[in-house]
Amino acid sequence: MEQGVASPLAAVGFTKAQIRERTRARGWPWFDRPASPCLASRLPYGTPVTTERLKQVERAEAALRDLGIGGNLRVRHHGDLARVELDRDLVPQWRSGEAFEALAGAVRAAGFTRVELDARGFRSGSLNVIEGGAALPGH
Repeated sequence: MEQGVASPLAAVGFTKAQIRERTRARGWPWFDRPASPCLASRLPYGTPVTTERLKQVERAEAALRDLGIGGNLRVRHHGDLARVELDRDLVPQWRSGEAFEALAGAVRAAGFTRVELDARGFRSGSLNVIEGGAALPGH
């Protein structure tokens, strides 16, 4: 048990790969769904977590999935700006032209007024990094 959360499949020795294989074999559509941490992790430290902000992020990410974007995906909430992170190999196909307009339109429909596609791609914990250094919670 970690952080008070029980993990029964881990407790009996299942690995993530084994769980994915068994769910794929059963035809469950979520077998290869990437990890998705709490939506609050999309807000910078010090930004109050509100239902509306979380719903904005959730709507934006769902709209991008509906466009067919797979793999790692995060919409980072910076007030009226949404910074979109995709797996690095997907960035080129979404960064210009009609594809970017579709991406930006989907995110704007979720309530953001400005949209930026992060050219560096998905980076776990990217909100913890500022100006080349690590940000500490509460700072």
